[in-house]
Amino acid sequence: MKRILIIAVLLSFSGCDDDSNSSTDPCDPNPCISMGKTVCVAENDEAVCECEEGLFEDSSYTEVCCGLNSHAVEVTDENGINSYSCECDEGYIQSEDGCTEENSGELCTPNPCSEEEYGPHMTVCTEDESSFYCECEDGYEGDTYCSPVAVEECPGEDVCLGDVCVSSMLEEQCVADIDCNGGDPLNPTICNNTVVGGICSGCRVDEGDCPPSYICNDYGTCSKPCIDENDCPYGSCSDLGLCILDYCTTDEDCPGNSVCVDENADGQGLCFRIPCVETVCSIYNTDGDCPTGASCIGGECIDSCTPNPCTEGDHTLCVIGSDGPVCECEEGLVEDSSGNCVPEDCADGFSCTDGYCVDPAEYFQCVTDEDCGTGLSCNPELPTGTCSGCTDAVDCPSYADTCFSGYCLTSCSDESDCAAGMECGSNGYCGKKNCASNSECPEGYMCDTVSNTPRCERVSCGN
Repeated sequence: MKRILIIAVLLSFSGCDDDSNSSTDPCDPNPCISMGKTVCVAENDEAVCECEEGLFEDSSYTEVCCGLNSHAVEVTDENGINSYSCECDEGYIQSEDGCTEENSGELCTPNPCSEEEYGPHMTVCTEDESSFYCECEDGYEGDTYCSPVAVEECPGEDVCLGDVCVSSMLEEQCVADIDCNGGDPLNPTICNNTVVGGICSGCRVDEGDCPPSYICNDYGTCSKPCIDENDCPYGSCSDLGLCILDYCTTDEDCPGNSVCVDENADGQGLCFRIPCVETVCSIYNTDGDCPTGASCIGGECIDSCTPNPCTEGDHTLCVIGSDGPVCECEEGLVEDSSGNCVPEDCADGFSCTDGYCVDPAEYFQCVTDEDCGTGLSCNPELPTGTCSGCTDAVDCPSYADTCFSGYCLTSCSDESDCAAGMECGSNGYCGKKNCASNSECPEGYMCDTVSNTPRCERVSCGN
């Protein structure tokens, strides 16, 4: 049973000597300040100590004041000093409102689950035989803190983009990584789209990693320069002249339709966007829904092949399908099981081996794990394939003279030391050859323009 500790040092006090400089008020100074009864009342020129409002004198220990339905017990510490604790009477248990009748069914009345005590949105009280529990409101979930669950329709005029509800893209910093790095694979900045407005993080100072009008601060996040609060729709202007997010304790502290979420349960939350399930076509949902007769291409609803909307990758042929325009492979190419456009047949001199067009004239071909040797694995996509899992060069096939970070590599001084479709990297080893189109790869290989780092790869076959 939980105890409420009230320390009451037993004191006795005697009358005061007749002193012309002493106070005539027996309660000045208050002689009850160190006793269980802290309220001093002057009666017949004597000080009488009484309990504070809401507390009551214990019948057994008259120096101690306890709450309703509780009593005092004497305790002695290891030093032999006496003190008193107040315990709930039999049939009562300790609750937020003091000692409440056990099994009374009223532990949640009045509701002890307040946002101030348990955090935003954890205000639903449930109880069992001996205690109560605070849980999240409808529309929220969590054990230690409450976060909003995804909605089908955003509140007010907010729209669902990138699976979060946003108010106006003109005021948002980011919804997805592409808003932070522009799709540049060398830009490390990514988007935290959970907090209101979104934050681009992972930037490098003075490297131009942030979106226009934002700068990278010393903490690696993109911040908007500001002069006053009007420049910061989702926070305040700091002394450094940069917009920062403000802490919140309730939804009333948050702008727009964002909500307060206290992840650390420390009384200082942040304003979060409401999650949603995006269904419409956008740059964040390239397979989204469009009106009848239109297709989602490049994040836009397109209903015509003029001008040609198929400009990305190798799907550059636009045809009108039953549901609108469709981007297909160029003539002479077919789509493989991975969605890449590949030749219908391997190039002259190449043979289809285990699903890839392989040039038998190359000094080594890894297509399956068995080609690498015991305990190694093969990634067959590069023109020669890549064996991995080594710990020393002796683990690798004869073509490789180095084991680097678990990969079997071939050292080189220039491109002539490497297989077709590979190049000699700045680290002195043969590796991938970057490309922008198929024309930059040798005959028999194709440029994988779909990946973030396009490179010359083998062509799949037999699918």
